[in-house]
Amino acid sequence: MVLYHSMEWQYLTYRVAMRAASDKEAREMWGDAISSSSVDYLMYSGYVTLAAHWLEMEAAASRGGPEEPDFYKAKRQTSEFVFERLLPRTRAHKAGILASVQSALDVSPDAFSFDHAR
Repeated sequence: MVLYHSMEWQYLTYRVAMRAASDKEAREMWGDAISSSSVDYLMYSGYVTLAAHWLEMEAAASRGGPEEPDFYKAKRQTSEFVFERLLPRTRAHKAGILASVQSALDVSPDAFSFDHAR
């Protein structure tokens, strides 16, 4: 599962870079193509990295040791939690990464002003 997500991460990196390089409007304001995906990209990256580390910890815990079996059991259970509850969140972040740049640019900066509330 980590290998799949790592390969998908490479693919998403490529897609963001190609969108920034090939879209004429995005070329003119390349920062928007990158920044519109940045939060989802960083969250995706974080979940994949977290899962990779927990996979290593689970492997070490599986080798275990006789002195503290509950400690190793807790490591394996936490790893299971990461893979069942956290790693699936990458699906939503992938959708955000691949979403249209325009949807992020359509909102006028004035829409974020609260001056109208006075």
